[in-house]
Amino acid sequence: MERSELQLRLKSETKSLHDLAENNVIMRSFIDGTFKLRHLLRFLVNIKPVYEVVEQRLLQSYIAINPDLKRTELIQQDINKLANHFNSANDDIGYLLTPLEVTDLWVGWSWSKPKDLLKADLYTRWLADLYGGRIMIKNMGEFSKSLEFSDTQKAISDVRSILDVYSVDVTNDDIIEEAKRVFEYHVELFTAIENE
Repeated sequence: MERSELQLRLKSETKSLHDLAENNVIMRSFIDGTFKLRHLLRFLVNIKPVYEVVEQRLLQSYIAINPDLKRTELIQQDINKLANHFNSANDDIGYLLTPLEVTDLWVGWSWSKPKDLLKADLYTRWLADLYGGRIMIKNMGEFSKSLEFSDTQKAISDVRSILDVYSVDVTNDDIIEEAKRVFEYHVELFTAIENE
């Protein structure tokens, strides 16, 4: 599928922030398999509500056609597996199961912002899972359910099609600026996890 002007601009105009997020110590550890389980649990607990907003506000009708776009249940499966791992080791993980303030602020904004601005979250999270997830899944072991897709190519095609649905409420410039903010949220989240 040929990429639209929006998709090409998203890639080029968010590249520096994408690189910053991708090269963060926490993300690098997920990619190369050196991550700490508590960091992964903390990350998943924080991104699950981000996915929930996008699924409920933007993707509801699309999920009916392609259930592969629904990620929250798979993220929850990984959270449960990680929580069980910590519980079997008698570790107190209550604080790890509560989203951080940076996420609470982001999710609050996501529930109130124009629905089509959620395309920025869709672009950033779903395509990261679909592309970067192919690398990460090899190193995540039993905690990689959230990165599995039954038909990766169809999911990529569907996400790209959704990005290109015309919006009367927001412009391509608005979506690009919001995508930059999504990457900034991720950098803030990684930093908060690393500094705990």
